[in-house]
This record gives sequence, C-alpha cells and structure tokens, in this order.
Amino acid sequence: MPSQAFDSDDPGIAAVHGTHSNGEGGAAAIIGQSAGRGVLGISVLAGGDRVRLSDTAYDRRVAGVVSGAGTYRPGVVLDRREGTGRWPLALVGKVWCKVDADLGPVEIGDLLTTSSTPGHAMRATDPLRCFGAVLGNALTSLGSGRQLIPVLVTLQ
Repeated sequence: MPSQAFDSDDPGIAAVHGTHSNGEGGAAAIIGQSAGRGVLGISVLAGGDRVRLSDTAYDRRVAGVVSGAGTYRPGVVLDRREGTGRWPLALVGKVWCKVDADLGPVEIGDLLTTSSTPGHAMRATDPLRCFGAVLGNALTSLGSGRQLIPVLVTLQ
C-alpha cells in the first residue's frame, strides 16, 4: 500500500505520515503529533496534504477514523518515525468510532457519515447527500446518546 506524508504546524490540523495495515486487513495513515488529542474521531481532508477533525454533516472530504480505541488495535505499522502523540487513521477495516445517535438511532449495518458533532459519525439517512460522504457501516446498534461503537470503515 502506498504511503503519504502530511504535515502541519496548525494544532487543529493533523500531520499524517505513512500507512499501516491492521489485523483485520484494514489500512491506515499515521497522524503525527501536531494533531494532538483534539483530532481523535473522524477526520476530513483539510486541503493540500492535511486532515482535520470533522464538524460538518455529510462531508464528502471524509478521510478516515482515528483508530486505537476499544479492542481494535493497528496490527502492522509501516511508518516507524520517532515521536509521541501519533495516531493511526483508519482508511479501511474495523475500528471504534465516536457516534452521535441523538441525531437518529443507529442500527447494525446502517451507513454512517460525518456529523455536525465534531469528530462524530451519524446514521446516513439522506441518499442524495450520502454519495462520497459515507465512512462505513455500524457493527452494533446505538439507540441514543454519544458513544464509541465498532464500525467497518469502507470509505464510499
């Protein structure tokens, strides 16, 4: 899998370095330390070679989900740069994702997209706005509230 390098001095924009593959056959880019903990959640393209925390519903710039929460861990990391505060960005595979079900309940298999709640996904209900804005499918249900749930990232 080809690797890409993204850099930024802006604390709200992530620096991404390289890619990795997890034990589930997924792949991800590594978010560098300039992103800090504020970027944990769903990331969207920010122009050039940058990503940032999502904050818009049905954002077609969706780039992936910061992985490492819950029981899913990246399996093979291809980027071995020195430094702390780096986060894997899942582009495909199973990861835990922040989901906002206050905008509508989420069922197993529902398509998920970016939400207006920063860094969170929501159930995609508008077929016209879904095109290019789907980040994947819910692997469990969430009736209400905001919570981490497992998702299958399949950017579409």
